[in-house]
Amino acid sequence: MSLDSGSKAILLKDSGKKLALEGVAFYLAILSASKKFSSKQFKKIINCKNIRFATPEEVYTTTGCLPGAVPPFGRVFGIPVWVDRSIKRQEFINFNFGLRTHSVSMKMEDWSNYEKPNWHVFTDEELELGDVPEIKNEEEKVDSREAKKAERLAQRQSKVVAQIDDNKKDPNDPSAHLFGERELNRS
Repeated sequence: MSLDSGSKAILLKDSGKKLALEGVAFYLAILSASKKFSSKQFKKIINCKNIRFATPEEVYTTTGCLPGAVPPFGRVFGIPVWVDRSIKRQEFINFNFGLRTHSVSMKMEDWSNYEKPNWHVFTDEELELGDVPEIKNEEEKVDSREAKKAERLAQRQSKVVAQIDDNKKDPNDPSAHLFGERELNRS
């Protein structure tokens, strides 16, 4: 068993005031045990300015494991998983599974089919090799933001249309539009 097939599961926390991905405070970065993590590149990938290693308490609270014993299964913890391509070249992936004293070996294909991770490049050694995939997060984030804006606008417009329809309840009442949805009592 080579060190290259061993995996590091690094829990990272988005510590910014506004999360890079809505509702996602933690990320699980998986890389070969023989490689060095590049936090600068990882920040670019997820489009986050403030990311840090999770504290031991945060690791335990989020995963139920001690640091160094976290398995590469973010789906189990509800955490998005990013995997460096350095580990993809291996036939097997070896990792700790909840305990630092016990390891598991699994076929890379089986693990990848179960976990369905996001593959990218975020180790210094892989960055030196070049052929780094283009980072498209900015465009996706802008598209997502524009879609949300359009959705909010459509909701506001539908409310206005609904209010106009409500105001048409009594066409003889010149003050109906002033009271909104409130019914007027006439005796």
